Amino acid sequence: MQVNIFNGRNMESMLNFTGTQMAAYFGHSVAATDLNNDGLVDLFVGAPLFMERGSDGKLREVGQVSVFLGKGGFSFHTPVTLSGTEIYSRFGSSIAALEDLDMDGFNDIAIAAPYGGPKHRGLVYIHNGRAAGPDPVPSQVLEGRARPVISVNATLDISPQILNPEDRNCKLPDHDTPVSCFKVKYCVKASGRGAPASLKFQVDLVLDRLKHKGATKRVLFLHSKTSRYAKNMTDDSEFRDKITPISVFMEFTLDYQQAADKTGLLPILDQTTPTNISKQAHILLDCGDDNICKPDLQLDQKEIYIGDDNPLTLEVTAENRGEGAYEAELHVFLPPQADFTGVVRNSETLSRLSCAYKTENQTRVVVCDLGNPMKGGTKRSPALRAGHVCQV
Repeated sequence: MQVNIFNGRNMESMLNFTGTQMAAYFGHSVAATDLNNDGLVDLFVGAPLFMERGSDGKLREVGQVSVFLGKGGFSFHTPVTLSGTEIYSRFGSSIAALEDLDMDGFNDIAIAAPYGGPKHRGLVYIHNGRAAGPDPVPSQVLEGRARPVISVNATLDISPQILNPEDRNCKLPDHDTPVSCFKVKYCVKASGRGAPASLKFQVDLVLDRLKHKGATKRVLFLHSKTSRYAKNMTDDSEFRDKITPISVFMEFTLDYQQAADKTGLLPILDQTTPTNISKQAHILLDCGDDNICKPDLQLDQKEIYIGDDNPLTLEVTAENRGEGAYEAELHVFLPPQADFTGVVRNSETLSRLSCAYKTENQTRVVVCDLGNPMKGGTKRSPALRAGHVCQV
């Protein structure tokens, strides 16, 4: 039970302090600072198992800190002691030298009693420095408190996960238009020691997150007046992309202002808890059991003879010999000598397709929609008319 001061050059023992009681763990903690502002170092030694006799004559384990005020060099005054006030609190387990907390010109110290206080959660005693030594009465006693750590288990479910656009079991609330739909259900379950009785979360659901900003959203929320945490969603009948999965992304945050308990401590989310979750729904495709499309598109066209005075008619046959082809289009690039005039529509043998005339980087192209999907075994035979461009 000794504290030794060694020479930093050769580790020679220069001074030692001996405790006054066996098994008091004298020297368990040590700190040094100038407590009385005399320019000399003062030493603090903890004995957390120190026992003192109470008024009933019985010994009580309260812990003790011995304060050795410096006299200069390796000389110290007879120690003054600070004793704990609670039994088994281990007062003096650790000591920290502080700066001048109360700005009175004297440094202060903090002494820990890790098993003190309500439910033995720990206490820290702040003793202010004075010219005569430490103030025996602590100016502050800090209780051990911590923000409750909240663990969250979030779930997100989509039903059905395969969306059939032909099944229109839902209706738009404004004009009863039948639409295909699926349901999203989410649950946020929170727990934590010392957590407030009520927690509030902000939950954001993002639909079709994989689509680029500005692209047509393929799903929209239906307005529901029920109190359930299930929202219906509908598909947009105008979208073309039926292959990319429909992503439902959920992100949640804890509303800290609403969650403060009576102590004023705000809970905090466990750092290992994910704060987002995502699931995907797929559109039912004409692509076999694996829902993976393997089309086999074939293209054929009749020959055109240049020099005829009549308008040119380009007949093309597009055939899909495989599984469904989605967003299938026919692109016809026109030569400078020809100008697109329209699609032949007065023939029973030809397909009446929707075609658009576009100019891309000074290149003129006719784009015809072959179907979305163009199912397997399907043939499309459009005929495009083009006139001569006269140049003077």
